[in-house]
Amino acid sequence: MKRLILILILVLSFNYSGYSQNDKLIPKALAIKIAFENLQKDSNSIELQKKYIDLFPDNEVIFKKIFASPTFDQLYMQSDSYIFKLSKIWDNDPVLIGAKLIRLCIGFKYWEADAIGYIQNISIDFANSHLPIFTKLVENLTSMEQDILITFLADVENHKAYECYQKLIDHLIEINQNDLADKFEKARTVRVKQKHD
Repeated sequence: MKRLILILILVLSFNYSGYSQNDKLIPKALAIKIAFENLQKDSNSIELQKKYIDLFPDNEVIFKKIFASPTFDQLYMQSDSYIFKLSKIWDNDPVLIGAKLIRLCIGFKYWEADAIGYIQNISIDFANSHLPIFTKLVENLTSMEQDILITFLADVENHKAYECYQKLIDHLIEINQNDLADKFEKARTVRVKQKHD
């Protein structure tokens, strides 16, 4: 009998803790979580993809509250899954996703571990896989915004292991975007000379 009561207490406390986790999410994080879970159930649904893309933040303050919380709550622990999901659906709305990624990169300015690093990784991957869209979006930025974006994308500890960055430079040269390629080269040179905090 004692064993049965103990099992019941454990089951009830486990179920209760699951509910309390959702209760602790801010409304935007909860909406993203629900949209993500729905998309996981039907990843081919254009409607669910659009909903997820629309809900995904493009503002660094909101992004940090949801995916890079200093208290490791909200969606921090699964941030990689939420962020890399964009790469699985970006072909359906690459302009919107590219614009969101670029706005986030400009807002962050410098690399940080975990979620912000994932944004850096996925942004370089986006640039390489959607080069014409990426270059058009970058051309529409101010010179200062371009510099901040490129500095953020260059902010890694080891450029020898960051092959996708060189790949982007090579692609830019291939399509005669030499000025943009030069900006990426210069940002890398400056970054390599610095120590990373």
